[in-house]
Amino acid sequence: MCYMKKDNSHAKKYAKALFQSAVETNQIEKVRDTLKSLKPFYEKDIIKFFSDPLVDEAVKKNLVKMLFMLIDENAIEYLSDIEKEYNIKVSQSRNILSAKVVTVNKLEPIFIEKIKKTLKQITNKEVTIEEEIDKSLIGGLIIKIRDTSIDGSIKGKINSIRQELLNET
Repeated sequence: MCYMKKDNSHAKKYAKALFQSAVETNQIEKVRDTLKSLKPFYEKDIIKFFSDPLVDEAVKKNLVKMLFMLIDENAIEYLSDIEKEYNIKVSQSRNILSAKVVTVNKLEPIFIEKIKKTLKQITNKEVTIEEEIDKSLIGGLIIKIRDTSIDGSIKGKINSIRQELLNET
């Protein structure tokens, strides 16, 4: 068995420069804590993405620039929402409508296709469906499209009747 030692020369060079900068600014512990908090950024999938020669260098750099911009504007917490909104924009540009269907149990594929067909007829868009299970619905379904909900659940109907009765008294 032959073992090859991993070349750490680049890591040593960058670590030395980072350490020297930390010493000069009296930030040794802060830099160490920051590196520790950045561990999710150097997990295998992220390293694979940034190392992949098939991913355009400009895409990688623009992504990092955007992260810096969010950090500068103290808006990094919006990253997840930015991803969601970006995906919505991509879908819109491709004339695709994303809908979430909430039911008590997983629907049969034939029902999902009927919902897709109906939504396509109404919106003139291709439709993708994400399913969600919510046992509290009792029965029926809820269709969510962005900020709009169509509540056809038994729970929703019970709540509607309850509200009407409360308004009458």
